[in-house]
Amino acid sequence: MTCWALWNHRNKLRVGEVVWPLNKAASVARHQLQEFQQVRRCPSKKVRARRPPWKPPDTGFVKANFDGAIFEDLNTTWIGVAVRNEHGEVVAALAEKIPSPDSIFTLETLVARRAVLFVRELGLRNVVFEGDSESSIHAISNRLFLHSSCGHIIQDILLFASSFQSFSFSHVYRQGSALADALAKRARLSYPLVVWMESVPLDLYNCYLSNFSSFN
Repeated sequence: MTCWALWNHRNKLRVGEVVWPLNKAASVARHQLQEFQQVRRCPSKKVRARRPPWKPPDTGFVKANFDGAIFEDLNTTWIGVAVRNEHGEVVAALAEKIPSPDSIFTLETLVARRAVLFVRELGLRNVVFEGDSESSIHAISNRLFLHSSCGHIIQDILLFASSFQSFSFSHVYRQGSALADALAKRARLSYPLVVWMESVPLDLYNCYLSNFSSFN
């Protein structure tokens, strides 16, 4: 993966394309390796199909799904947060540009913090947070301040979340966080920060509607 990152960087320079800084080669290689490992864990389409899509929260709760996307060609990073109620209706959605982190783990932890702040800004009290980074969710759920490279971010998350009446963090496969993933990937077409109240972008409406088949 490291050799591929260097080779890809060299070829883009050779043809005059925009490239990420060379000092991010290790981070790009890690990102590619993590994607490869995720695919290897679930090689067959049948296994992937059995993974449940988005599920509604319990009555009285909202669910906040979050995800991040790195655009290597633009050297930018975007995050997406989708907040939905027990009926699957969108309460609010967010897409925002953030500084590029040094690792995927840092990115996913930063996105979790932004999701907590966003829900707190909305004045919601009972929340289930879901992300597709198992390592980040594990660190937050187990309060791994000292053993994590993002200990200070995890402390922020739990401090902000302490204002909720009830909250939890859960790992979910990408199918269960598809709308947040789509928001993050679509964000490169948006301003640095966009918030939608009780709606989603029109071009993501089909992605949003597809989730209803899982519980309607």
